[in-house]
Amino acid sequence: MPPPKTASRNPASSAAASPRTDAPESGISTGALLVVLVGLMAITFPGIFFQNHTFAYRDAGIFNYPAAYYHRDSLLRGELPFWNPLNNCGIPFLAQWNVMALYPPALLYSFLPVPWSITAFSFVHLLLAAAGMYALAFRWTGHRFAAAVAGLAFAWNGITLHSQMWPNSCASLGWMPWVVLLAERALKEGRRWTLYAGLVGALQLLAGVPEIILFTWLIVLGVTVVQWREASGARRAVVLRLLAVGLIVAGLTAAQLLPFLDLLAHSQRGKTYATDTWSLPPWGWANLLVPLFRTSPDALGVYSQDEQQWASSYYLGIGVLALAIAGLRRLREPRVALLLALSLIGLVFALGSHGYVYDTVRNAVPFLNVLRYPAKWVQVTLFAVPLLAAFGIAWLSGQRASSALRRHLASSVFLFLGLIAVVLAAARLWPRPDEPWPAVWGNGVARATVLLVFLALLWVWIHSVSFNQKRLLGLALLALLGLDVAFHVPRQNPTVPARLYAKLEPGLVPAISLGEGRAMMAPEAKQFLRRAAHPDPVEDFLGKRRALYMNANLLDRVPKVDGLFSLYPKEFAEIESALYQRGKWSSAFADFLGAAHISSQQSFMWWEPRPSAMPLATAGQQPQFTDDSLEALFSRDFEPNKTVLLPREAAGKLRAAQHVPGAEVEPVRVAAHELAYRVRSPEPTLRVLSQPFYHNWRATVNGQPAPIWRANHAFQAIEVPAGESTVRLVYQDRLFLLGLSLGVATLAICLVAWRRWKKV
Repeated sequence: MPPPKTASRNPASSAAASPRTDAPESGISTGALLVVLVGLMAITFPGIFFQNHTFAYRDAGIFNYPAAYYHRDSLLRGELPFWNPLNNCGIPFLAQWNVMALYPPALLYSFLPVPWSITAFSFVHLLLAAAGMYALAFRWTGHRFAAAVAGLAFAWNGITLHSQMWPNSCASLGWMPWVVLLAERALKEGRRWTLYAGLVGALQLLAGVPEIILFTWLIVLGVTVVQWREASGARRAVVLRLLAVGLIVAGLTAAQLLPFLDLLAHSQRGKTYATDTWSLPPWGWANLLVPLFRTSPDALGVYSQDEQQWASSYYLGIGVLALAIAGLRRLREPRVALLLALSLIGLVFALGSHGYVYDTVRNAVPFLNVLRYPAKWVQVTLFAVPLLAAFGIAWLSGQRASSALRRHLASSVFLFLGLIAVVLAAARLWPRPDEPWPAVWGNGVARATVLLVFLALLWVWIHSVSFNQKRLLGLALLALLGLDVAFHVPRQNPTVPARLYAKLEPGLVPAISLGEGRAMMAPEAKQFLRRAAHPDPVEDFLGKRRALYMNANLLDRVPKVDGLFSLYPKEFAEIESALYQRGKWSSAFADFLGAAHISSQQSFMWWEPRPSAMPLATAGQQPQFTDDSLEALFSRDFEPNKTVLLPREAAGKLRAAQHVPGAEVEPVRVAAHELAYRVRSPEPTLRVLSQPFYHNWRATVNGQPAPIWRANHAFQAIEVPAGESTVRLVYQDRLFLLGLSLGVATLAICLVAWRRWKKV
């Protein structure tokens, strides 16, 4: 049935007041949508549902799952993981943000068996995303089948299937529509809705994907503009409510935000950090129609564009695009105009410099320079297009006896089949050497076939008057949309048996306890593994585990020189770049790092001992003051057992002035957040620690506070007097404590306000 005219002028308010009369005809509830989605998951990932498999492709196996293991181990030891001593010679962990150290639902995999609980964590958030988009689309259209289509399209597309390697992305996407929905209600109704919007916004922020959070609040800002225009008599209230929601989110998440911003300020990411790396190619929009166009498979059979490998696909479904075009029929509605603008912004910005706009905006808004990979902006489009499709369904369902329906469906067929033909012609006439033409041709024909079948079923659905028939056809349409996405490319996320995450057998990786030394990937081994892959996912993952590639060492609790994180203390990032990207190899520097084992030159999957490795804590070195310590570290004259490089500002402030051969260091306690050593020296000397310098470490010598000097460009040195001394270092994140206090205070204020507004 056609929607009421009043809903066309203000769909959100009218739908919230009284759902349209076509809702019972459609009969697609949130529960039915979630059942369809679970079925699609089982079909797409049978190994996970029926064979105890899990994800291990790319970041899943070398970053996210290992980080989840370290988070889990820390909590089971009864401590928050502020510092990770096992990677990068030691690095802030909680402040990284994207490790979800303070995200409450992460407890699902912290106290349940892993790795299946991590996989369940991601799937549950996809269901949350579908339910949230369903609720938002139903509020805006009042049409249950339209809401179901929007929910499926948002939670089940190329990006979400690819994002299974990133549980934090699944979590952030899961809350995205809920933040927009509740923020809109808060803008319109205030009171308790302000609290609900703030709580959900805080949960999304703690999930830790800055780009998705930024995109979410960009959309909320657009919704605020629409709401501000509609609330002619209460515009000031709209602005104040938005500010209130923002303050609640900031207050509740201060314990995460403050450490993150602190680390960001001391990290390698500055105003010039952002590049055009991994932006969509100029023809990237064509992949919305033919996903395999201008792509090539890697060794594991996963297709991606050569220009960017951030996402293997961002395909939404050919039927969803056709419905989105129909949604533009209601372009006069402010929300439809907003969705069109968001769709175009996402696609144009994702092109990076190819779109001619992104660089200008990035220069005008310096904050954007800390974000990487312009391709991520396509997620804005993947939020807006499903809602446009929902408006398209709402419009089409009212055109049962209209010639406009026939004209629109016919024009959709000619438009999309014509565009697919153009893409296929380009692939045929101007092929790339690594582009498999038969696969591209079959991919385009499959999309065209799906479009024709979908539009035919849609025609029958629109003209159906039986409740049962309409419900069955609606489920069939949802299934067709879902299967189109599930099989639009050969595979996106290969899985492996979950047992591969168990601790490796002794001898396969170095047996090094915390504080005893570190394993070190040879620079050539790391470069090789960045390019190489085994066609068998099991062998590929096991090979990377045995090589301790990136963060795979966390699975076996092996301390290591390098790792993979978003943020590094700036000076250590410079050292790692020199070591692994510029080839500044030095055996003496490897000794200083405590590299007790290094990748074998015969096979990068095996390890060789290094007897020359120094203890992680030493003493007796003679201080040398320099402003160019980085280059000096890799010179042939550098002797880390005799010399320590200090900044010139330390000159004249130290009593230690010469090499003290008789100085000794005895470890007393070595833990993640506390280190204690006993130092014996006949003269004042420096105790040098090959742990990265970071300002949250506090030192005492014999119970008295002592300064920590930046040594050897990025590490730590503490002066000790003659005789026997006890040196103790403790990691203290005071900004976390401040943020925790702000969070508790904000929560208390919210509870008081909720109780008061509940009585109104």
